[in-house]
Amino acid sequence: MGVLVPLFKTREPETDLPLDNEEKLRVKLIQNSIEALRKEEKSVEIEISEKCKEEIERLNVIDRKLGELEKELEDICHGRKRPIIRSR
Repeated sequence: MGVLVPLFKTREPETDLPLDNEEKLRVKLIQNSIEALRKEEKSVEIEISEKCKEEIERLNVIDRKLGELEKELEDICHGRKRPIIRSR
């Protein structure tokens, strides 16, 4: 078996079960893999944010409007009427 070279600082596994050396090694490998995937995920999120800034802003506007309409619908359906603002 080879030597484990940690890519990230790992902590001892948090478990109540006693682990043998092979299990401890596997836990460290899994922790390193999880950390590497999290960093890759963050990198992809940053890339998407940079490449699709306008689309993300549009989605945020849509989400905000959708939330407002859902809240208004909920208020009306549950008898909590909001004041109606009428344009002149």
